[in-house]
Amino acid sequence: YDSDIEHDRTRFSPELCAILSLPPGAEMTYAEASRLFDARDRAVVNARVEEARRSADEGKWDGLHRIVRADGVVRWVAIHGRRFYRDTPNGRQAIRSIGTVIDVTHLKETEAALRESELRLRLALEAAQMGTFEADIAGQTATIDAQAARLLGLPEDTRVVPVDELRARIPLADLQVSDA
Repeated sequence: YDSDIEHDRTRFSPELCAILSLPPGAEMTYAEASRLFDARDRAVVNARVEEARRSADEGKWDGLHRIVRADGVVRWVAIHGRRFYRDTPNGRQAIRSIGTVIDVTHLKETEAALRESELRLRLALEAAQMGTFEADIAGQTATIDAQAARLLGLPEDTRVVPVDELRARIPLADLQVSDA
């Protein structure tokens, strides 16, 4: 995107038009372009842009935000932008903003699916009263999760356990099966 703030025009690349579901060559006012951000994210976007004015990078900003396409579909985008300023008698005024926008919706969807899967696994482990651990066969320690710590009678925040201590807390019959 390229926003001429002085003349109140924002132009979008063909690629960004495709992301936004706008006709190629779309152009709009800066205010109209700002409304493409999902209402839930507008305050954060505005705050980041304002922070850029005072940043050491002088005008650079970035973020991960939702946009609402022309067809109403919400997408996640990663934005890297830069604002340019002019000193005026009324202080520094933004005159131009340029940046890149990448659709990262697939990454956010994958992240959400992973969180959901981890939650289901955690609930299943709790219901089955099972925990998980990782042990290097040649190592001297094992890494356990909070559920395994509870089941082994260890403090819940215990994560690393000497293998000998772990084996001492497992019933002999289970150790024999595991060792076999």
